[in-house]
Amino acid sequence: MHLMKNSTTSPLTCMMLGAILVTLWVAGCKPEPEGDLGDPYDKVVGLYGTWELQSVFQSDEVKDFLDDANLSSFYIDGITPPMTLTVEDNGRFAVSMERGKNFFGNQGTWEINNPEFPSYLSMTQTDVFGNVIDSLQADLGNVVRPHDNTMALEIRRFCGHDDDYPYPVTYIFNFIRN
Repeated sequence: MHLMKNSTTSPLTCMMLGAILVTLWVAGCKPEPEGDLGDPYDKVVGLYGTWELQSVFQSDEVKDFLDDANLSSFYIDGITPPMTLTVEDNGRFAVSMERGKNFFGNQGTWEINNPEFPSYLSMTQTDVFGNVIDSLQADLGNVVRPHDNTMALEIRRFCGHDDDYPYPVTYIFNFIRN
């Protein structure tokens, strides 16, 4: 006597197997990437130029549940020209402003912390004779590529009275390329 094994496959299993085979077949038909990715862009060149202030916010780092305070009207009134920051390729910068507190100074020198992965800008304020007045470190809110039209600088204010929160307030200056 010959025993026959009953081999039945459910329709659902067949459909799933067919779907997997079709997916693998379609995935195998993708074209191969062509061309060269090109040279990486210079992450410092994007900073060069004149930047016009668009908005200013104050962020409370201790009470981070609070919304950022919009300080833009303190700097921009629609009548006087807004603050401009000019970053030159020779390592110099200049600020022109008529309203608000000038954290940056009128002029000075700047340098980036790391040309390949920049995260902050060191700005040294100088007088007209080149004497150092003050210095400032402004974190970059984003890497500014040559084709970007926005730049954010974040200034953390030091508070020496409370060691638990050395930087309780951050000012965020948002610029557009002029």
